[in-house]
Amino acid sequence: MQIRAARASDAGQVCELWEAVFGYAEARNAPEIVFDQALARDQDALLVLVHGDRILGTLMAGYDGHRGWLYRCAVLPDCRGRGIGSQLVKRGEERLRALGCTKVNLQIHTSNEEGRQFWAALGYGEEARISMGKDLTGSAPPGSDAGC
Repeated sequence: MQIRAARASDAGQVCELWEAVFGYAEARNAPEIVFDQALARDQDALLVLVHGDRILGTLMAGYDGHRGWLYRCAVLPDCRGRGIGSQLVKRGEERLRALGCTKVNLQIHTSNEEGRQFWAALGYGEEARISMGKDLTGSAPPGSDAGC
């Protein structure tokens, strides 16, 4: 298995993986859009774990100069429990540390108990914060989880 930065040629597999794991209905979270934007902004931020020619997992690790953020940690359902997500997170943390990042944040839905357990096992803890968002397209009401 190898972890590397995503390439444009990975788009199909990555988008299929995200559809299988996240199934987002909001247009702004369409896998194709997110993939293209990720590669356009920072080609090294989107990591993929590859076995042979098959992409088994992804992680986006971004840094804004103040905080690091982890997004789109996804592993094919039939490949979970093999440490793929943990390996991706470790590599993402290494990338962020090399950029000078000292604090990493992530968000998960309150109903995502499996995700909560995964992140807790990797040393992430819940913080007393309120997550707020605003849909700039006007397609979701304020405070909705639509497309998060």
